[in-house]
Amino acid sequence: LSSSDGTAVDVASPGVPSGTWPGIVSVQATWDNGTWHMCSGALIHPQWVLTVARCFMDTQDTSAWKVLIGATDLAQPGPEAQRRRIGKVLKHQDYCDDSPGNNIALVELDQPVECSDYIQLACVPDSNVPVSELKTCYVAGWR
Repeated sequence: LSSSDGTAVDVASPGVPSGTWPGIVSVQATWDNGTWHMCSGALIHPQWVLTVARCFMDTQDTSAWKVLIGATDLAQPGPEAQRRRIGKVLKHQDYCDDSPGNNIALVELDQPVECSDYIQLACVPDSNVPVSELKTCYVAGWR
């Protein structure tokens, strides 16, 4: 793989130290064959996660779904990680499974998380920030 500037992206790296990217979460589903990472998201409020609507494409019932916050290793989340159930999912009103547009959703957690060195709110620019003029972009999450 390569990034947009042509530099290599190491998809086989062992991961990052605990506390790195403390606003990134893993949206997970548990079925008979185990618990699976479905999508990444960003904690934007102690009780709200911003993620993609496509994650919930064929899902009406999220009772088997959870959100893992504060982990950098999904196989061994560590004692600093917190898990929350999903209260509700609000997909963009114009999202359509057959189209890439409006692929955004808000996930309400059943209870707020407590921020710590490992769990922080992600930075979301306010509406007057000229995003198209920014020079640096980071992408974090799990495959």
